[in-house]
Amino acid sequence: MRYIRPVLRKIFYIISLGVFGFFLNSETLVAQEAALDSIIESYKDQAWELKYSNETEANRVLQLGLKRSRKLKRQADEGYFYRKLISQKGFNGETDSAQYYFETGMKFALRQDSLEDSGLVGKLHSEMGEMSHRNGALKEAIYHYQKADSVFRAVNDSLGITIAKLNLGNIYYVQGEYPKAIQLYLEGDQMADTTQYQYIKGTIYNSLSASYGALEDDKKAKLFAEKALETFTKEKDQYPEYMPLAYTNLAQKEQADGNYDKALALLDEMDLFIEEKGLEASKSLAATRRAKIYLEMERYAEAIEVLEATNHLLDKYRINAETDFDYHYTLGVAYVESGASQKALQTLEPLEAKADSLEMLSEVAYINDALANLYASRGDFTKAYQAQEKFQKINDSLFTLEKQRSFKEIDAKYESEKKERQLAETRADLAQRELEVKQKNALVYGGFGLAMILGLLGYLLYNQQKLKNRQLQRETELKTALARIETQNKLQEQRLRISRDLHDNIGSQLTFVTSSIENLSYGMSNQEDKVRHKLKTISEFTTQTIYELRDTIWAMNKEQISCEDLQTRIANFIDQAHRSQEQVTFQVEISPSVPSHHTFTSVQGMNTYRIIQEAVNNAMKYAKATVIGVRLDKVDDQFQVTVQDDGNGFDPSNVPLGNGLQNMKKRAHDLNGSLQLSSEPNVGTTVRLEFPTMN
Repeated sequence: MRYIRPVLRKIFYIISLGVFGFFLNSETLVAQEAALDSIIESYKDQAWELKYSNETEANRVLQLGLKRSRKLKRQADEGYFYRKLISQKGFNGETDSAQYYFETGMKFALRQDSLEDSGLVGKLHSEMGEMSHRNGALKEAIYHYQKADSVFRAVNDSLGITIAKLNLGNIYYVQGEYPKAIQLYLEGDQMADTTQYQYIKGTIYNSLSASYGALEDDKKAKLFAEKALETFTKEKDQYPEYMPLAYTNLAQKEQADGNYDKALALLDEMDLFIEEKGLEASKSLAATRRAKIYLEMERYAEAIEVLEATNHLLDKYRINAETDFDYHYTLGVAYVESGASQKALQTLEPLEAKADSLEMLSEVAYINDALANLYASRGDFTKAYQAQEKFQKINDSLFTLEKQRSFKEIDAKYESEKKERQLAETRADLAQRELEVKQKNALVYGGFGLAMILGLLGYLLYNQQKLKNRQLQRETELKTALARIETQNKLQEQRLRISRDLHDNIGSQLTFVTSSIENLSYGMSNQEDKVRHKLKTISEFTTQTIYELRDTIWAMNKEQISCEDLQTRIANFIDQAHRSQEQVTFQVEISPSVPSHHTFTSVQGMNTYRIIQEAVNNAMKYAKATVIGVRLDKVDDQFQVTVQDDGNGFDPSNVPLGNGLQNMKKRAHDLNGSLQLSSEPNVGTTVRLEFPTMN
């Protein structure tokens, strides 16, 4: 019983990420449009069906829909596919690609005189808010949700304002500011239409239930959980995906009241509904809640059985981090209670390391609490002491008197074990001294024969000591290696923290500066052209700085870079280059011989990208080229990157190499490859990079 914790914050986060993303993406949020091209509609349907089961195909279908919409000049559909691509890329964890489609979609929205969907800018910000929230960037999520709210207010979109309030309330809930969250949910409840969008009303009630539960107001928490299930039921055939969330939430409330039979009956209804509607992705959520009830009822074998039966669904549907944590934590506790201590360790120890690396402090506390008791039951009081001490430091607010007594008991056993070990060492030392005295007496009274025996014993003791010294040396080397590994891990963690800080703080601030300069420029009169030109120059410089910062973060965050990710990065750069010099024609070609699934190391990916970037910049800056081509090939076990232009050219033997070309050669050397430069006056320049597929 003492291991079971009502992780309300995580349950709410699961609900919010599974539900709020659908609100703004759903076609029910706008008035029914006239019948669109059947192919475009089929792309929409296919992308929604493939969102969870086949991410790559869903992405391809969305891009086809975007191209089709552009060709038919259907503005509303083009905006729809920008939004969906942001959502899909965010779901896949491809935050850079999501940012690219957001920026492209914003440019599209802002240059239109009249869009069929006047709230597109707000919806793009809302999608980015959801993407940031899903990937843990709460500051960016708040920024985009607030932007969405201001746009919806400007166009008088009451439904959009309601959604913005729900999203902001979600952020406050995750941050533990429950009163603020409740206020926003209640305001959203008042604005939501009582005859339409019942699933939105139901989600508001679910959110209020979770918030009141966190404040330990069990009566209101259960009341709103019942209202949520009742409301979702009204549209269960049109929006069946919301019903499992309501069933799970109400079952948790019945469990908290000790009504296990009612809670299990609700989950039985939920299982039947899941089977009827084919909602397989919701099975893991139902299994975790059922297992928690079984644990409180001390039906440990059944808890393990129901969890292990749904383990394969976690990877199949890319379950989010909170659901995954809740599942494995519950499974680990079930192993502990059933006496399967080895399985419990195999489940909880990796989970603790993962939660620690993600700075999920409350989760680290829960796991260490369970590990402390597990280590103690196995007689490993040193580890038990360390785990309980870590739990105490992180989670003093949850440190009850019972756990204090448990900690003191473990502490006493640890101290007792240490004293016994010291006593054993003292006894061994005394025994060694007594043996030496006996050996000296034997030397005096034993004579020559005994001296030989003692010599033999001395020889044996000498060999034993040599063995001990070797063992100590090996232990010292092992400790040194472990310390080196620990230092490397800490450096990696620090690198990730620095990249997050750069992205969250400096990136957001530079984006704000760019937006502020653009807003200031729009407000100026035509007589202030010089100032407007200067502001535009500053804005372009700041924007370029943002791209450079993202390139750095992109490389810092990845140990491996996929070929698709590198292609997206190159395409993004070429697009920027073309906008800066529209008279230049750019040709980018990826040979079919380059496998799309291939991954580069972060060094390979970044150096390849920088060499292409430098070569293209040189062609634009010095060659006065009209056509610049970039091609990526794979020949045998070598990658080939070729950048060719039709510019002025030069004689390499008469022109000293600048810093740019020197840097390109150094990067090629870092790739264990080679860089070849060929150029002729009035013919053009070719830069060819070759490096092995594996370093």
